[in-house]
Amino acid sequence: MAVDITIPSPGESITEVSLSGWLKDDGAYVEKDELLAEIESDKATLELRAPAAGALKIVTKKGDGIKVGTVVAAIDTAGAKPNVGAVAAAGAGVGAVAPAGAPSGAGHGAHAGASSGGTKVSGVAKKVAAEKGVDIAAIAGTGPSGRVMKDDVLAATTASTPAAAAAAPAPSSTEPKVRVAAAPVAGSRSVRREKMTKLRQKIAERLVHAQHTAAMLTTFNECDMTEVMRLRTEHKDAFEKRFGVGLGFMSFFVKAAVSGLQKYPRVNAYIVGQGADTEIEFHDYSDIAVAVGTEKGLVVPVLRNAEALSFAGVESAIKDFALRAKDGKLT
Repeated sequence: MAVDITIPSPGESITEVSLSGWLKDDGAYVEKDELLAEIESDKATLELRAPAAGALKIVTKKGDGIKVGTVVAAIDTAGAKPNVGAVAAAGAGVGAVAPAGAPSGAGHGAHAGASSGGTKVSGVAKKVAAEKGVDIAAIAGTGPSGRVMKDDVLAATTASTPAAAAAAPAPSSTEPKVRVAAAPVAGSRSVRREKMTKLRQKIAERLVHAQHTAAMLTTFNECDMTEVMRLRTEHKDAFEKRFGVGLGFMSFFVKAAVSGLQKYPRVNAYIVGQGADTEIEFHDYSDIAVAVGTEKGLVVPVLRNAEALSFAGVESAIKDFALRAKDGKLT
């Protein structure tokens, strides 16, 4: 029996996603809940896992513009699981010689240690590391909770290239000379292109949209923060003990912005309609956008009804935004 694998919906308004690539080959046997691929939308990154054990049949290759609900692969549950012992025995018989004194399966043990030693690795990063021959255990992850991401593996690959070149022995005079291409000269105009993720495409789209629909103004003002800093220093320990969240400066900034919007309501108004029907729409509420930086780009979640939030409520909401943004779980 074949079990279809479809693209799940990452969110209510998302209709298309991109498939970053398969971590298993077509026809490979997979276990239930095994990671098969990662899909990216303009808001989140999701893992695609096997709904059952069996032989994988890939229908859709890597690419963008895959509709939510599309069947991208199937699993034949009647597929037989390969005999691991027979495969290992066959591999040992093809002239593979283990170092003297090395225990049986030392190579497999080293690989398992990289994944079982507490290091968190994304599925795509694991695949890239295998292709590039990079030891994941030696990489410091920059993702959430120290998770090793694809960019970390690529950076490690780039860093190891000069070291490998320096360690390479000089060719002997008897070896044939190999012509090496000259390095780019100063002033080179070489270019390279990197495909944008769905998330970065949406960020760019929103920024351009904001410039076209809002009156952009940049102003620089100075204020004396002495009292704010004193209050924070004096109360931060008691605040954290009482509310379970740290007292930062963002809550002061948000409450100050809310106070300004309430004092000058036209700043918190929209222009709606056109021509003779143009009106100014005032708002009795204050929605404050807070920028959160992640390894995938800058996202700007919104604090709804910030005027009704306490300092603890603002700090808790911002902390929640930051955690969900780094995990790709913002709605």
